[in-house]
Amino acid sequence: ARDVGMIGLLINLVAIAVMAVLLRVLTAPLIRMERVAQALAQGDLEQKIEYRSRSEIGRLADAFRATISYVRDIATALDEIARGDFSRDIQPRSSGDSLSISAQKASRTLSALVGETRALSEAAQQGRLEVRGDAERFEGGYRDLLGGMNRTLDAVVLPMDRLIREASDCLARVAERDLTPRITGEYVGLQLQVKQSLNTAVGVLDQALADVRGSAGEVDSASAQIRKGSEDLASSSAEQAAVIEEIAASVQELAAMAERNNNSAATA
Repeated sequence: ARDVGMIGLLINLVAIAVMAVLLRVLTAPLIRMERVAQALAQGDLEQKIEYRSRSEIGRLADAFRATISYVRDIATALDEIARGDFSRDIQPRSSGDSLSISAQKASRTLSALVGETRALSEAAQQGRLEVRGDAERFEGGYRDLLGGMNRTLDAVVLPMDRLIREASDCLARVAERDLTPRITGEYVGLQLQVKQSLNTAVGVLDQALADVRGSAGEVDSASAQIRKGSEDLASSSAEQAAVIEEIAASVQELAAMAERNNNSAATA
């Protein structure tokens, strides 16, 4: 009986040892997967699960590996989007794949936003300043961003267009020798400098022509005075010539009378 009890005890000990080994073999991969899950929860995707088996635990390990690969693919796609690369075709794995659906939507939205801004830039380079982005295609901050760009263009282009029109009208009148017009619209910044410069230029030209007109008037007045002086001098010279001629005639007459008197005296 004592031997039987010893054998039973040994069997129990062996069974316990075998169970301990089995538990260790079974729990080791589970412990590893638990640690991997905790790391994934912290955003660490540099995790690996080496355990492979056809058992339930092996299938669980396969599912973990697939999950890690899936999250890595999404992270890579998001990194490309952050760098402005929208070439990756993100395809959801199922209708419930909310992560891929969100990443796909973000990529398409940002790609469309970049397309709108590129179209605005190209239109501006071609002089088509009336073109605006379609802000209604977007939502939230993206709509505000594109709408803000449109309002910025309005704030710059509309006053500039008004300034150009007003300056053109002003210069057209100047070309017709009307130097009275000025730019009167309200402008700021560089547009204000253009307004002031053009008004100053027209004002300086007007003053210069006024000075020329004044100088011309003075020349005309001096010419008139010179002409009158010449006429007076000519008239005086003519009068003096007439007096001299009269004096000469009188002298000649006196000489003739003297000669006659001398002749008469000699005869007597």
